[in-house]
Amino acid sequence: MSENNTPPPENNHSSPNEPAAENGRFNGFNGGYDFDIKSILKRAHTLSSQNNWTLVLALACIWATTLAIYLVYIDAFGITDIALLITPESPLTQTQQVMIELTLTFALAPLWTGVNMLAINTMRDKSVPVFSIFQYFRLLPALALASICVDILFTFGFTLFFIPGFYIFAVTTFTLPLIADKKIRPLKAIMCSIKMSNVYIWKMLQLYLIFLAMLVVVFISFGIAYLWIGPLYFNAKAVLYQDLFCIDQSSESDESSIKNEGLFNA
Repeated sequence: MSENNTPPPENNHSSPNEPAAENGRFNGFNGGYDFDIKSILKRAHTLSSQNNWTLVLALACIWATTLAIYLVYIDAFGITDIALLITPESPLTQTQQVMIELTLTFALAPLWTGVNMLAINTMRDKSVPVFSIFQYFRLLPALALASICVDILFTFGFTLFFIPGFYIFAVTTFTLPLIADKKIRPLKAIMCSIKMSNVYIWKMLQLYLIFLAMLVVVFISFGIAYLWIGPLYFNAKAVLYQDLFCIDQSSESDESSIKNEGLFNA
């Protein structure tokens, strides 16, 4: 709380665990957040002790949906040798590949949003069932548009080199939760995620490099380690999201607004 003696206006603050949707102020834009990677991972591990298997089941729903979409298209395209799909001689044409990718983007954007929000709600001490991930299909147009834009940026970044692609992946990480949680328009959500991430860019990249290194463990374990690393990743994102985008009652001077048209004017 502010240390001055002036009483705060009524209903001007929400609790620290609630999103800052009402007044649009975000805690992290002032650069004062203590981005302690060790602490973030420790808190994410604590969250995993509460929701690990719920997140695993949610991720399993995404894997099953992805597989189902591929099987539908494989049958529609008359492909008989599935093994060829993972070889350079893939029977899919470029048009067919684009169709599959677009379908996956539209179908999975709400589900990925649901997984993110499931972890965020755990951070807020709210118990939600695994099938809550399906409720975000009502936001399908906005989520799909944002996902397509991010995919285009990501693909463009990787055509240049690994580092630009990795940077885009890291800085757009909050886009979908911002749309679902703050009801922000897709392009504004992308810009907000990028601006916030850039404030702490070196720490952000370090954190994501740690998870990238963990993928080696996933591959070595034939995917078994993902049962732990997957939930830890989403819980770490939830910790960051809650810390950066939600009201901090001790920060009276942070007037950064998501609805500010000059979002990039720094």
